Amino acid sequence: MGSDLFRVRVINRRGPVLRARYTIVHPDVYAIEDRKNIALQTLTDSYWKCREEYLWDVSNAVRDKAHALAKSHPRKALLERWLAMAHGEEVELTPEEYASVSSRNASDPPRYASWGRSNGRYTATLPTDYPAFVDAAEGAIASVTIEDPRNHPRGEGADDSDPEATLVITVTDGAVLHHLFEGLEWDSRVYDFEGYL
Repeated sequence: MGSDLFRVRVINRRGPVLRARYTIVHPDVYAIEDRKNIALQTLTDSYWKCREEYLWDVSNAVRDKAHALAKSHPRKALLERWLAMAHGEEVELTPEEYASVSSRNASDPPRYASWGRSNGRYTATLPTDYPAFVDAAEGAIASVTIEDPRNHPRGEGADDSDPEATLVITVTDGAVLHHLFEGLEWDSRVYDFEGYL
């Protein structure tokens, strides 16, 4: 796994509009980008963190509320589909398939991003589907803009504090924002998928 790139905090959600404050926490990241695929990753990344309770440095009340909202999400199936595109879908393997994948020749192109076994289960993860996710973002995100930058992009401010900016994300279906509420925070590794097309 890589390092966290951002700390994200929900400022507010009003109808189909989300305002999320991004703070750059990794020294190699230069700017927060206002791309639709970044906006959709913000929704899927936060949903996954809420579902799995991977929320650090928040109160138990915030963690519990976030987990409950993810479990009862009215667009859960849609978010799960986007999440599979972004993280790679996990598939079950038979013991024979696992043996074949595990012993493949290093010169063969890999079909899976990763594979493993645990508790008698054999699984593999398909690679990220960058084109499908970028296409999904085009339909799901009406607009994304940057507001209230501070020391952003990196190096343009008068101080050496971590760069920050607010992403204003407008979605085409306000229900996909169900799990997001003021005060929710998470660590994020989102990056621009368009560079991988």
